[in-house]
Amino acid sequence: MVEGKGIGVFSKVRLGPNVVIGELTGPLEPPGSVFEGSRGGYHCEIAIGPSSSGVNAYIDTFEVGSLARFINHSCDATAEFQQTRGGRPDFVSS
Repeated sequence: MVEGKGIGVFSKVRLGPNVVIGELTGPLEPPGSVFEGSRGGYHCEIAIGPSSSGVNAYIDTFEVGSLARFINHSCDATAEFQQTRGGRPDFVSS
């Protein structure tokens, strides 16, 4: 906790390139979900379904989730969010 700033994640050591900092987890909200007010900064838009579908859902980290939810925005960021998929990428349920 940083006084006047809230909760954040800070590294005590220099991290090299391609280091995974954490996995962002939380409830998955459906496409079209709206986040207003103080909840606005606590969600992450992700692509779902076949990669060409253009459909997005949201990980809502406002109340629950992994420690990665406390990684804050920086206009001069040296880290970036990368979306990855697990399981069979060719699997599409009907």
